[in-house]
Amino acid sequence: MTLLILLGTVVVTSILSPLFLMMLMRASRRPPDVDKEGRTVLGLTPGLVVLGICSAATCLALVALFIVLAFNSQPWDLATAFVPAIGSLMFVLLGCAVYGLFCVSARYGTDGILYRRFASRRLVPWNQIDQVVDHPIFGTYLRTAAGRLYVSKYRTGFQQLLGELRSHGVKGAERRSLARLV
Repeated sequence: MTLLILLGTVVVTSILSPLFLMMLMRASRRPPDVDKEGRTVLGLTPGLVVLGICSAATCLALVALFIVLAFNSQPWDLATAFVPAIGSLMFVLLGCAVYGLFCVSARYGTDGILYRRFASRRLVPWNQIDQVVDHPIFGTYLRTAAGRLYVSKYRTGFQQLLGELRSHGVKGAERRSLARLV
């Protein structure tokens, strides 16, 4: 029975994951918003918001699970000891996703990209952007003289940003892997 549940979970995840990614890509085609200063905003799609909320909820559930296990008076077996190890890794990965979705943003205008992290903002002029990198593990980022600027290719306005980067002659902006196929 456990094997059947495990196989069912794998099959359902294998089917739903590509569908969810297609929904994210379609939603990222929506026209981007423009702020009061005339900068184009790389915004969140509804799918990214749902993904962020689910990731945050999972992080909170993992914290609650750790608290329950910490106050458990019974000795741990191997399976119980495995939960904090894998849970800690999941907490870090999901925490990074939540941070990237809700604490990092980018807007661009004629003078460059205004990039905001949790507590800092900086303007990176177009001539300081060297390359667009689409890494399978680290995600999509812009390599600049000031460091890496992480931008999700699933945000609204990303395709327009690529067009702007191409017009400024930035390497990697013409890559087919960054273009929306859906």
